[in-house]
Amino acid sequence: MAEIIFDIMEERASKGIVHDYKTNVNSVNKKFKQAPYIYDTLMDMVELDPVLFTAVSLTADLATYKGYDFIGENEGQIKTATEKFNQELDFDKAIKNCMWSLIVYGDAYLEIRWNETHTEVMELNPRDTKDMRIDYDKHGEIKGYIELVQGQPPEKAINYKPDEIVRFSMYQVGSQVYSRNPLKACARDFSTGVVSRDYVHGIFTNLPPKIIYFLKNGNDKQRKDFIQNLIIAKRTPGMDIVAQGEEFDAKVAQLDFTGLIDILNWNSKRILMITRCPPHWVGMLDGANRGIGENVVIPYETKIKSIQHEVESQINKDLMPLLNYKDLKFKFNGISLMDDKTVTDIMKTMKDTGIDGESIIEYGRERGLDLSQSAEIEKIDPMGMMGGMPGEPSKPGEKQDPKKNPAEKMGSKLNVQGVSPDGKRKLEAKKVAA
Repeated sequence: MAEIIFDIMEERASKGIVHDYKTNVNSVNKKFKQAPYIYDTLMDMVELDPVLFTAVSLTADLATYKGYDFIGENEGQIKTATEKFNQELDFDKAIKNCMWSLIVYGDAYLEIRWNETHTEVMELNPRDTKDMRIDYDKHGEIKGYIELVQGQPPEKAINYKPDEIVRFSMYQVGSQVYSRNPLKACARDFSTGVVSRDYVHGIFTNLPPKIIYFLKNGNDKQRKDFIQNLIIAKRTPGMDIVAQGEEFDAKVAQLDFTGLIDILNWNSKRILMITRCPPHWVGMLDGANRGIGENVVIPYETKIKSIQHEVESQINKDLMPLLNYKDLKFKFNGISLMDDKTVTDIMKTMKDTGIDGESIIEYGRERGLDLSQSAEIEKIDPMGMMGGMPGEPSKPGEKQDPKKNPAEKMGSKLNVQGVSPDGKRKLEAKKVAA
């Protein structure tokens, strides 16, 4: 009976075969399955295109620059975890490296180094996605990881157990184990950009701007002398050119690059589209104004938070239990592409509409405001008196200071008709004047 229960627990919910399992096997070593992309090409795309490189770098920066924190009830454990991540594991450097791989490749791998007794995590080391392969069965159950060694046969590959690798995967679709790659969508546009830039390079290499000289109404001798002077001037840049003739003119022969530049810009925007990064944030300033609208901020901010959520999920699922922090949750600090004034204005509107203080504080933290754990929204009486009616003391037996209570200063001298003595005298003076 116990064996049956154990078999049921080990059994996966799905009976299906993962996509491409039977055909996606290396011909040399049947143990591991090849990734469906040529990773070297993907990184070359990023490194060769300045717009794409800047967008990827900016996305990785924004996803990590605010740092991270831990959520839990044990303050001592939170402090211990913070010191462990910052000082021993150097987590900031490791996660920034993984972010780059996740954005470019769709998959990233973080190695967990244990001590000799396999009881304590000592190091976290990012692995190169280009060299990593996943060993999984026909149902997609991961049995381990393999790292190929460049220049060595597959037999020399390094094997990792499941608890020695934390894997981040950004674009899993269907049953395929490896992530779909985000840069595949712009591969054709990238190829077009390479050809177009080579074309421009060829123009400047083979057809540099030339100066055309027009020597009008000059005889043959004057033309020959001018040509000789021009040849000598080419060899001696400081020499002046002397021409003889009634009229003389010189023009620079140039090609019209207007249409070509439009094509290059269009191609760059196509490549930039998949990153959702605002064009003027990567130096494309055409048509940019001072501000940035929500139609640009929201999609890009959503993408960054989606990346953070994926990383948080895997860290809490795979890493935190191995560090014996099961009661803590890892969380990136909130980021927002809106300025602080906009965020605080929205928080004020939320307060005015009656939303509870905890929700408002949480909204501020999610938008990147650095609020302390003890922060709270102060409840203010609608009359502005912290609990009392205008003209009444805020506490029993306590005299209200008129300077602190403008309403008392204004309303204490009004009669039943709502007119103060000073107001009555002004009205009588107006009647006498009339």
